[in-house]
Amino acid sequence: MASPDRKETIAVNANIQALRAIAAYGVVIHHIIFSYDHYIGVGRAPVSINIGATGVEIFFVISGYIMSKTTDISGISPSRFIQNRLFRVVPSYWLLTLFAVAIVQTGFTLFGLHDINLEHFLCSLLFLPELDAAGHILRPILFVGWTLEFEMLFYFIFFLTLYLKPIIYRKVSVLFVLSVLMIFGQYSSDAYLRYLFSELLLAFMLGILIHVSEARISLTCFAAFGLMAISVLGLATVDTLPDVTKTSAGHVIVIVAAALLVVSAVGLERRGLTVGRGFLMRQGDASYAIYLIHPFILQFIGKLAIATGIAASNIGLAATTLVMLIASGFGGTIFYRCLDAPFVASMKRRLWNRGSPDGIATKRFVNL
Repeated sequence: MASPDRKETIAVNANIQALRAIAAYGVVIHHIIFSYDHYIGVGRAPVSINIGATGVEIFFVISGYIMSKTTDISGISPSRFIQNRLFRVVPSYWLLTLFAVAIVQTGFTLFGLHDINLEHFLCSLLFLPELDAAGHILRPILFVGWTLEFEMLFYFIFFLTLYLKPIIYRKVSVLFVLSVLMIFGQYSSDAYLRYLFSELLLAFMLGILIHVSEARISLTCFAAFGLMAISVLGLATVDTLPDVTKTSAGHVIVIVAAALLVVSAVGLERRGLTVGRGFLMRQGDASYAIYLIHPFILQFIGKLAIATGIAASNIGLAATTLVMLIASGFGGTIFYRCLDAPFVASMKRRLWNRGSPDGIATKRFVNL
């Protein structure tokens, strides 16, 4: 364990950060296409596609990889780990959820919501899935927050295993618990448990396994790019074989493909081939902010395009979708630099200044 005044630096894998940026923009593109199909360009697209939706699976694999890697390097205590995770995830999500509630309460329709009851509000804030009267899972008020329900479950399980020594016991324990929950979810008759303990937990498991095996990952550049090509094909099954990927077994193909993409990124980094520390790296830093704020930006631009008649022409529609993409990245970056990152840094400094024995100065702390 580090001494009170010791500062450790956790280097961030540049390629992994780039993947986080790509995954975030993938989700943005997916939601732009959805807006095109169902709002600003209804009936005008020749075919409906799901490009970018698999960015979520990439995020989850990266989350497992990063949580495993950073906790091993830092020797962080369980309490500090969970504090870091809560500071990283909760404030921005709560702030934007409250912002969405305020918009709806003033009489505007946002994300398809005309009204918000107390139960929906509390479940959204507490990262708890909610069932409607028909037994279907409801998305949180800020609908992209559904992924955080899985992240919080993973963080909680990971937090408990940090009490185990040595490290190998942690890895085996978290993998075992996630496996049991996933198997239980597959055979459960309860819709709530089937949702929360779905095959998505496999993504976290694969991320951990990639970190555990990282020292043994010795890929040639040709092999790494080959894996990348295979992973892209696997991720593309959402569009090419939609009926297959709607099943749990088919969804596993997408998750494994996401894991192969992370393996290829790690393999290339070990070979000295990285994206560098430029645009993609910075966008990777801001990826969580981009992920959270882009639904607001898309809604605003979409409503504006319809109200002004811009979306009526094909050129105007194309311009609208391009502006949506650029504005999402720009808005997310501004939100990250002006609000998100400063707040998290401030909270962490307060913790470190308490003289905790595991104080850590993180370099580009990974904000998943």
